[in-house]
Amino acid sequence: MSLDEVTLSRRGRVKKLINKYGDAWIIISPDPNYEYIVGIQLHGFSIAFVTKEKIIGIVGSLEADMMSEYFDEVHVFKQFHDIIYLLSKLISSEKCKKILANFASIRKIYASKLPLHWYKLLESLTRLYDVELISAADFIFELRSIKTEEELKALDDSVKITLDILSEVEPIIKPGVTERFIAAKLYEKLYEYGEPSFKPIVAFGEHTSREHHLPTDKKLRQGEVIYIDVGLKYRGMCSDITRFYVTEKRKEYADAYNAVKAAQDEAIKNAKAGVTGEFLYNIARDTLTKHGYDPELFTHSLGHALGIEVHDIGERLGKKGGKLLSNTCFTVEPALYFKKLEPKWGVRLEDDIIILGNACKRLSASPEEVPQI
Repeated sequence: MSLDEVTLSRRGRVKKLINKYGDAWIIISPDPNYEYIVGIQLHGFSIAFVTKEKIIGIVGSLEADMMSEYFDEVHVFKQFHDIIYLLSKLISSEKCKKILANFASIRKIYASKLPLHWYKLLESLTRLYDVELISAADFIFELRSIKTEEELKALDDSVKITLDILSEVEPIIKPGVTERFIAAKLYEKLYEYGEPSFKPIVAFGEHTSREHHLPTDKKLRQGEVIYIDVGLKYRGMCSDITRFYVTEKRKEYADAYNAVKAAQDEAIKNAKAGVTGEFLYNIARDTLTKHGYDPELFTHSLGHALGIEVHDIGERLGKKGGKLLSNTCFTVEPALYFKKLEPKWGVRLEDDIIILGNACKRLSASPEEVPQI
């Protein structure tokens, strides 16, 4: 096989964990868990049948010739009834007592990727062979929330490339350009290295008061502020960086930027294994208060886990956020949104960190002073 080291490291974790929860794991694409273990997300329909010893693929005839390097065994289907036959054969021949599948409650959406009709089919097949079909939710949480060393290195690289992309795009941000134009340039650069972690956010002026925004044809005007929220999926790991800019220096912009930067720095300084996400969230809010801002202007959590998905499995840095574990990755993104001012505007800064035991590795750092384009 010519699999990259990140995918191989993930397979190593699967081998260590799978028998703790069951005998096999069935993943039906499209599903990020499929990409996690296989190393690729196909255009067409596919199934991965995963055991401790091997990974078996059920793939369509149009993609069969490219899949031998990703699976230990490949079974090809042409018609729907072929899939049922091949699944039945695997379930019976592998002599499994418990099979994991990706269905769970709405609170565990990372393990809720199985369509209802496939759940019904798997339920029927496993009942036929006296096999217990169980949710993979707890298995997936333990599997994906803790990152391998190879994943951590890939995230570090992804962040560095994302920062380089921002540096390349920043010089073209000038009054007169549109949000869509800057977004297009970001897409172009992202696909040179990998693919976007998510649809980039480019917001000008009053649009910066929105936590999420879809780029429009709005042109940047002198005096307005800008934020760009962008991430790169590189070697299976998603970065997520937000930068804020001004077109002219104003005290209100600098004061808000400094407050958000201080909130971010203080939270990151206290981040380590054993503290809770809620603890860091409250540190950020308290810091904003000390700088004279209503913490209610900070309207979302402080951060989220990163991994094969940009909002990956793990604790949230927010209300009721649990204890952080070593080898987990997070964004730290405090903000202030001035929705009641005229004109509206907002500032958000976002950087990525790795929790490493009694320490925190900061992968990126926002500029010390508000950058002017």
